[in-house]
Amino acid sequence: MKKIINFFNTNFGFLILITISVFLLYGKSLNYELLNLDDLQAINGNIEFISDYKNIPRLFLKDCYCENIHVYYRPFLTISFAIEAIFFKDNPKPYHFVNIILFILSFYLMFLLLQKLKFNTLISKFIILLFLVHPIFTSAAVWIAARNDSLLIVFVTLSLINIINYLNLNSIKYLSLTILFFIFSIFTKETGLMLIPIYIAVIYCFNLKISKKQIIYLLVPIFISVIIYFYLRSISVSKVPINVFLNELNFYLNNSIVGMLLYIYKIFIPENIAVISDKINYEYILFSFFVYSTLFYLFYKKIFNRKIVIFSIIWFILMLFPTFLITECHFFFHRILTAVLGIIIILISLIEIIIKKYPISKKYLLILFFVLFITYSFGAYKQADKYKNSEIFWQNAYLDCPKSSLVLAAIGKIYYKYGYIEKGYEYLKKALKDDTSLQKYSKDLAQIFVKTGNLDAAERISKYFRGYYVYYDIMSTIYNNKNDFETALIYAKKANEIKPYNQQMLSKLSRLYALNGNYELAKETLLKIKNKTADNYYVLAMLYEDLKDKQKAVEAIQKATELEPDNQQYIDLLKKLEG
Repeated sequence: MKKIINFFNTNFGFLILITISVFLLYGKSLNYELLNLDDLQAINGNIEFISDYKNIPRLFLKDCYCENIHVYYRPFLTISFAIEAIFFKDNPKPYHFVNIILFILSFYLMFLLLQKLKFNTLISKFIILLFLVHPIFTSAAVWIAARNDSLLIVFVTLSLINIINYLNLNSIKYLSLTILFFIFSIFTKETGLMLIPIYIAVIYCFNLKISKKQIIYLLVPIFISVIIYFYLRSISVSKVPINVFLNELNFYLNNSIVGMLLYIYKIFIPENIAVISDKINYEYILFSFFVYSTLFYLFYKKIFNRKIVIFSIIWFILMLFPTFLITECHFFFHRILTAVLGIIIILISLIEIIIKKYPISKKYLLILFFVLFITYSFGAYKQADKYKNSEIFWQNAYLDCPKSSLVLAAIGKIYYKYGYIEKGYEYLKKALKDDTSLQKYSKDLAQIFVKTGNLDAAERISKYFRGYYVYYDIMSTIYNNKNDFETALIYAKKANEIKPYNQQMLSKLSRLYALNGNYELAKETLLKIKNKTADNYYVLAMLYEDLKDKQKAVEAIQKATELEPDNQQYIDLLKKLEG
């Protein structure tokens, strides 16, 4: 028994302990599906592109949805998806497994950083374990799109650990690793840029010594990296004009205040963790006021090191504030993962002071730990079930935010998916509250109009998402249904320019070339499809027949019949060609 306790007291033993804990809680997520909230768009929607290893360098020139029209520049997130896609295509199990591993690494590396900053090791382990099973972080472990924040905290903590080693040992190896993980951080999420002021805060608040030479060695590569980052970002994503940003500044500030009040409340009182939240109540305000007042009192009375308080506040604000600089009023709880270290440091420092002043408090704190650990674990285990699949997720989101345009549009799409067209239309109409939401969700409404044959309405509403791949796709379908194949081809070619790897668009483009009488281009386009269906081979056989290439026509239809041997249409064409 003593040997087991001693093993778990080691860093490696602690890593094994948190690994077991996380897999017991979230191992079931290996059987979960991809969610129709960024997952499907980022992975399934681009599977042909990201599953080709040759395209990895090109991900530095794309937004996170492999286009150039969104504002989110996160190439390392997409690269992580690409690595899995290369080996496993769109099988969700490996994606969920990697999410769990990154979640484990997030907390373990936070622990190693706390150790490096000389916080009490035993108290740090208990607090890390408590936050590890906290239900507020469930989405970070089980929702694949939330991986971004796990990746970010991994790179941020590794960079900080190495800068401390560099300042203490003055080794070029640690300098190189500091810069490397800084680069990984900024190319994971724009919040990584906050590492620059955090480096300064670490040096000042933890009394680290730095020479002028070390400053230069750090600043020069960081400056070069930031210049390269902003250049690549500028040519890869859509730009937000400075006047638009300034006009939205009040919204961003209000968003950040509301978000921080909500996150602080839910960290300490994690009842009813919503999958999406968009509002706060007076309880949150009062509780947050109590937390801030207590923190101010501790700071004013010098009950513990003021520099620790300063560092914790700087960390919390800097790692969280950039997430509010977006034009949405929804709060996702995985975003608190990168900022929580500030709260963890405060708690460790406070508990250490309590134990020193009141040694008897150890046993009561230990009892409290076990009560919270069991309660949080149960809550997290139940919370994970909300992310099983898109239908369950959006049902829970609707319970949390029944008036949210995002949620209403998603519910409408679910009804639409299962054939309840009128019900889907009803919810999508509710989502269209203003021009912003209209622009965001009109593509879903346009798709319903196309399916129901209301082509004029579909075309009229399509203007709100002009420039997007889906716009050209839908417009192509609209004109195809109007039998205007020439205009349909123009739009299909535009869509193909945006996503030349999209297999469905290649198939549509090939068909439109054929309808416009260009059989050679129709054939060449169809040949670009990597994983051809039986229907693709059937169409290809007919194209070869039109091009008077009987041998290749026979070869194509034979492949179609191999895939679907009972298809009478394919059998008849094969007999005709062989006859």
